[in-house]
Amino acid sequence: MAFHAFFGVAVIADQQILAADWWASIGYTATTTLLDDQADGSSIAWGAGEPPT
Repeated sequence: MAFHAFFGVAVIADQQILAADWWASIGYTATTTLLDDQADGSSIAWGAGEPPT
């Protein structure tokens, strides 16, 4: 599960949209909304990767 924590933090730190070409191809270009959703998902991945010990 350590991968999920690392991945979550890495994506939160990145200010580029994952799969931006795909989003553009379906006509969804709300960059701010996509970045917010991506940060939320990354926070969940980070949290899931940090189980209590």
